[in-house]
Amino acid sequence: LMIAMPRPKVMMRLWSTLAQMGVRRVTLTNACRVEKPYFASQAVDPGRYLPELQLGLEQAVCTRLPDVRIEMRLKPFVEDELDRLCPPGVLRLLCHPGPRAPRLAEAVAAAAAEGRRVEGLLLAVGPEGGWVDFELDMFRRHGFQEVTLGERVLTTDVAVVSLLALAGDALRARRGPEGPPREDGELSVTGHGETKVGKRGSRRQSQLPFAADDEDGDHAATHVESGLAANLRQENWLLRDQINSLNEEVSRLRQRLAACDGGVDASTLAARELQFL
Repeated sequence: LMIAMPRPKVMMRLWSTLAQMGVRRVTLTNACRVEKPYFASQAVDPGRYLPELQLGLEQAVCTRLPDVRIEMRLKPFVEDELDRLCPPGVLRLLCHPGPRAPRLAEAVAAAAAEGRRVEGLLLAVGPEGGWVDFELDMFRRHGFQEVTLGERVLTTDVAVVSLLALAGDALRARRGPEGPPREDGELSVTGHGETKVGKRGSRRQSQLPFAADDEDGDHAATHVESGLAANLRQENWLLRDQINSLNEEVSRLRQRLAACDGGVDASTLAARELQFL
């Protein structure tokens, strides 16, 4: 699930729901209609959202935490990182309000009818009001197919829950009640991604409803970012933004002082700058 960062209170309510619904990976991204201070809120603090995820897992009787990734820059993430994180068997769906796009189940059925292997879904859910035109064009260039829940503009939490429920039903309809076929002794797919050990005694991760396993041979290649690293990168970005703002303010103060006192020496100018700051 790729979701444009909603209001912090909404995101705090969503964490438990995402764990209950069996989402394997959650990527919070920036967007044109997302307020930057949202990324400095408690909703992206691992100390606050991890307990919510655990409550959701308890409710769903599951033991696998979703992987959480925070991306402050949407365009570089889509262009440089998404192909590495999203395996070929995952169908990319762009969720946006509008009357012309197909429904989610129709998009999954059409992809299967074209002979495409659909092992999982990646849902890109925008902010309230939807993605802007630039973002829509960028997603389409990178293999996303637009789907819709109708013409109504929904709140983020309503849209996310509705889309996840429809995505789960669409994939279960494709796989059947018993899930995908497996060899004897291989891992069985149970519930929302719990891990079992087959006859071979090797422990492997099961396939969740909303993403395919990133496996190369017997090794799972997971490219996720820890919550601590994401927070450090976010704080670094915010500090750089504050430093740039302070530098601009100092430059404006220098210009004002120079205009008021043309003959003031450097020491007096510095002292007056400190008074302003």
